[in-house]
Amino acid sequence: MRTEKHWKDIFNTVIQETDIILEVLDARNPLGTHNRMIEDFVKQNRPEIEIYLIMNKADIIPKSVMQEWKRFFKTQGYKIFAVSARFNRGIIELEKYFRRTVIRSNTNILIVGYPNTGKSSLIEALTRGKKKVGVSNRAGYTRVIKKIKLTNKIYLIDTPGVIPIDETNEMEMAIKSCMIADKLEDPLAVVESIYTLIKREQFERTYKIQLKDDDGIDELIEKIGKRYGRLKSGGRVNEVEVQKLIIRDWQNNKLHYYTLPPSYHQK
Repeated sequence: MRTEKHWKDIFNTVIQETDIILEVLDARNPLGTHNRMIEDFVKQNRPEIEIYLIMNKADIIPKSVMQEWKRFFKTQGYKIFAVSARFNRGIIELEKYFRRTVIRSNTNILIVGYPNTGKSSLIEALTRGKKKVGVSNRAGYTRVIKKIKLTNKIYLIDTPGVIPIDETNEMEMAIKSCMIADKLEDPLAVVESIYTLIKREQFERTYKIQLKDDDGIDELIEKIGKRYGRLKSGGRVNEVEVQKLIIRDWQNNKLHYYTLPPSYHQK
C-alpha cells in the first residue's frame, strides 16, 4: 500500500500535464467508487482542471436507475456520462463531446478509477486503433506514462496505478470489487456482507440450488460446494474455495446487485 505522501508526489507530477480528468465509476456503486481524494487534491493544487465522471458498466443496471444517478450527480454540480466501455456504448458520444468542446491544442486527458471500475476498458475503447506517441519514465513512478493521440488536439494520458485509495477495510474494498478474492484474509466476512445485500433467490438461480427458509451462510456454502464439486479429500466441502467463488461471481456481476441514488426513494 502506498503512503499518502507517495501517491501525492506521483499524482502531483501527473496532473502538472493534465487539463481534464475522467474519473471512472462503477455504475453498480457510483458513490462507493467515487474517489473524493482526487477532487480535494486537484482543487488544492490545480483547481483549473476539469473533472468529468464516467459511469461505466451502465448496461448492467436498469436504465431508469442509470438516469437517476446521472440526475443525482448533475444536481451535485458534476458533468457525467454513462457508458458501457465493454460494448462500446456511449463512447462515440463521449468522443464527440470532447471534439466539440476542446479548443486548445495539446489538451491532455487523464483517466483514473478504482480497480475493476473498467478504466482499462474505457482506455481501450477510446484508443482502439490509436498508436502510443510517447512513453516517458519519471522519477517516483513505478510504471511509465503513456500518451496516446486521440485527435490533432487531444491526447490521452494513461498512468496505471496512480489513483489514491484511502480505505484499509478489505471487506469494503472487496464489496466494491477492488480486491482480488484470492488475496483476502477473511473471505467469509465478505460473503456474509454479500448475503445481506441480495435476495436468496439470486443464489438459487445462479448456483442452481434450493435453500430452505432457515438456511444461513453455512448451508449456502455447503450446497454450493457440493453442487460445484468444491470438495476436500474425504468429500468435505472446501469452504474457503466456495467463499472465493461467491466473491468472484459478485465482482463479475454474476450475482446481480446495484445501489440506488439517495433521492431515488422519493420518486
